[in-house]
Amino acid sequence: MNRNAFRLLIALLYLPLVGCMETAAQREQVRMQTEASGTNAAGKECMEAATAKPAYGGILHKTYFSTTDQNWPLAMLNDSSLPTKEEIKQIYALYSDIQQCRTIILDGANKVHPLIVMTWVQTFSEADRNWAEFTKGKMTWGKFNERRKTDSLESQTRFTQASMQINGQLQNQHQSEMEQRQRAAAAMSQWALQQQAIAAQQQAIDAANRPRTINCNYYGNSATCNSN
Repeated sequence: MNRNAFRLLIALLYLPLVGCMETAAQREQVRMQTEASGTNAAGKECMEAATAKPAYGGILHKTYFSTTDQNWPLAMLNDSSLPTKEEIKQIYALYSDIQQCRTIILDGANKVHPLIVMTWVQTFSEADRNWAEFTKGKMTWGKFNERRKTDSLESQTRFTQASMQINGQLQNQHQSEMEQRQRAAAAMSQWALQQQAIAAQQQAIDAANRPRTINCNYYGNSATCNSN
């Protein structure tokens, strides 16, 4: 089980999307952050409960299951002993318990983004390949732990790449919406000018068609007329 991924989930999608008014991309970013946070908490709680069971006491000092600390003990990485039949039995039992945690994580990831689901599936697949080989009983604990550590680092890279890709999509969506708003505002401004021009023309037309009256005044034998 990859422990770095828990922190990566909560750290995902925090690229600020700047805008005067909230866009759909900003709302989606907040939604994904909320879902990722909930998935992080649920997955971490499940993993800690599974690995803390007394039944697994025989293997908890042989390999590392911390969800917060990345510092693998050197003794575990250098352990040249092979797993006993009892330890392999405990590994299988722990694996069964971890499957429940994986289900919780995948259900939560599905609410975040398809890329996060795909990244988790790839992470689990790599881990399973290592676990399957280890339970044959021919791999040392040290090699098993080294591979788990390597899987953890590679998974971290995958989550970082997924995060960057999602943020890029959100940024493009945000920028597109902001540009659409700017174009809409410009169009409305142009329309307002057109309406003003039409109104001015109408006023001129109304003035031209307005009924005219003639007023005349007589002064003696002559008349002076004015048209209004």
